Amino acid sequence: MEILAPTELAARAHAAVLRHAAAGELPPFVLSLHAPAASLSGHKPPETFLKIMRLLSAARAPQAAPEAAAQLARTIAAACFGSRHLWQDLRLAGRDEVSRLLAACFPALYAANIHNLKWKRFLFAEASAQFGGEPFPPGCPRCGNYRSCFPPFQTDQHVNIRFIEHTLPGDIRPGQQ
Repeated sequence: MEILAPTELAARAHAAVLRHAAAGELPPFVLSLHAPAASLSGHKPPETFLKIMRLLSAARAPQAAPEAAAQLARTIAAACFGSRHLWQDLRLAGRDEVSRLLAACFPALYAANIHNLKWKRFLFAEASAQFGGEPFPPGCPRCGNYRSCFPPFQTDQHVNIRFIEHTLPGDIRPGQQ
């Protein structure tokens, strides 16, 4: 498998997000992100999208070009609203490529994922913890892999309270019996 540089990964991700949006696989606001302001036609992005962008932008690598980092932040934040895994909506080869991209372009945020959460879940949880709002991605509960990303709590788990955990009815939270 070919190992792509972060700039190539970012370009692939950006093209994929635009392609998925044009195909209706991402919400309509995604298409408006790269359109002139006059043509936005009422497709306002959700607040959580803006919070994820702020989160990413605040963690930009010092050597990263500001406009390229801003475009990548928009791309990643937009892909978080897809119904597939983040790496799939970014058309990357897997979670490892998302990790390499985040490590190179947003190293502080990459380092903050101390629990090795799935990236989409982590970005929503961090945005929620820092800015308030919804702590989990909207499309995740419908995914067949939901339980692998959002397993129920076990009573003996130690959880960093910085992360807001989402559970389904019947799941056990720490401290509950």
